[in-house]
Amino acid sequence: MPVGVCGEAAADPDLAVVLTGIGVNSLSMTPVALDDVRAELAGVTLEEAQEKAAKALNGDFYNPSEWNI
Repeated sequence: MPVGVCGEAAADPDLAVVLTGIGVNSLSMTPVALDDVRAELAGVTLEEAQEKAAKALNGDFYNPSEWNI
């Protein structure tokens, strides 16, 4: 089933990775955010995104700079 997220959540580069990791397959955002989100997503594999999503869902503190996957 297609799942999409729009707005500020989709425009956050770190959160976009987590959303992708939990299976969101459509992100809608302002054009200004596209380059940053695209660059962040291009820098991780789906497996890495899924690992980051698992950490977020487990209640780990949100601190992407400490996520050395």
